[in-house]
Amino acid sequence: MGESYFYGRFRHSIDEKGRLVIPSRFQGVLKRKGEDIVVITNGDIGLWVYPENEWDKIADEIQNMSIYEEKVKRYVDYFISGGHPCQIKQGRITIPPNLRDVAKLNKDVMVVGSVRFFKIIDTETWEKYFAEIREEFPSIINELFSRKSGP
Repeated sequence: MGESYFYGRFRHSIDEKGRLVIPSRFQGVLKRKGEDIVVITNGDIGLWVYPENEWDKIADEIQNMSIYEEKVKRYVDYFISGGHPCQIKQGRITIPPNLRDVAKLNKDVMVVGSVRFFKIIDTETWEKYFAEIREEFPSIINELFSRKSGP
């Protein structure tokens, strides 16, 4: 079930050197994809972590966009420029200090699956965000699936 996708939420800790153990379920996904490098970048909240092949797809899409469009420039300046390749060693990644600072990551984090990638979010930030989502969820699901039979 879903062995090729990132799903689930896990509480983890970042050590003083910025190392984070990738949840074993996510390690399995990366192993099945043949990935030993991920790319970490800025997300809307926290950091987004992509298998290298998924990051390459994003880079390919960007090459087909006009770098003169303001929104494309801003996307590249925020998201793409934040990209940092990271070798997976013993099931861990080391998050660079500048990305930890941007994402306001402290010791306690949530590692959250998002199908093609996963997120690393400060636990306190996640709890606030998740509470908002919980309140909005009935209207979100209704809007997204009103024309279909359901998720």
